[in-house]
Amino acid sequence: MKSKYLLCLVLLTLTCLIAACIPGAQKKDEMIQEKKIPVILDTDANNELDDQHAIAYMLFNQDFFDIKGITVNKTRNGGLIEKHVEEAQRVVNLCGFKDKVKVIPGASGKYYEIFDSLEEEDYDGQKAVEFIINEARQSKADKLVL
Repeated sequence: MKSKYLLCLVLLTLTCLIAACIPGAQKKDEMIQEKKIPVILDTDANNELDDQHAIAYMLFNQDFFDIKGITVNKTRNGGLIEKHVEEAQRVVNLCGFKDKVKVIPGASGKYYEIFDSLEEEDYDGQKAVEFIINEARQSKADKLVL
């Protein structure tokens, strides 16, 4: 008799524990979906290998990131701005996100080189700068991470 009582108590406890866990897991998944971080990744993708990893990590974790786009700038290593853009786009394509994530070219010159032309209508890096500003203005509920 005592063993039947103990068995019923154990089964009842397990049932309560399982029932309590299931809704919590659903709520956690809902919270993850609601709390995506709006992000723009700014990269010099053809300079060092770390940027390729950052791009892939961000793309493969879209449960957590609301990817607005990838902006690319030139650094002293890695060639012309076009090579950096090509490398970022190559990684996006390899990850299976071709035509799903924008890759926007940024500045090819150093700040002190382009400073005097920033007032011009078509300055070096304009596409990326305007993209970042527009996305920052649209992101009202959550702050945009760059």
